Amino acid sequence: MNSKVLLPSLGAIAALLSACAPMIPYQMQPPPGQGQAGPGGVVGSAEAQAREEARREAARREAAERPKPPTPTPKPDPVPSKPGHPRAIPIPGKEGYVFNPFTNNPVDVRGIPSGTLVQDPQDPDRSKHSFRVP
Repeated sequence: MNSKVLLPSLGAIAALLSACAPMIPYQMQPPPGQGQAGPGGVVGSAEAQAREEARREAARREAAERPKPPTPTPKPDPVPSKPGHPRAIPIPGKEGYVFNPFTNNPVDVRGIPSGTLVQDPQDPDRSKHSFRVP
């Protein structure tokens, strides 16, 4: 008896749900070969094809006339590193401070000329860890 009631009630529920679904209006497409581009990108009229070709040609000319950006040239190193000791890395935004290349700790090098060999006062192994000021 349950199966006789279950099937019609499921059908009624499905009918109610389908009635509540939003209806998508049918959009009429122009016949192939008239006006807009079809699925293959083919434009129907000769006038539309000429407009499309003129648009493409104008875009090609504009791209050719646009100046190319200059290629950056590598800048030479202002302080050539001397063999044997690494050069410290400047801390961005903090003038006169560098990172110790061994411990990565900040070091104050204000007033010390570029290329000078220095040691980090907080470095536990100062005898082996000398570096150059950039």
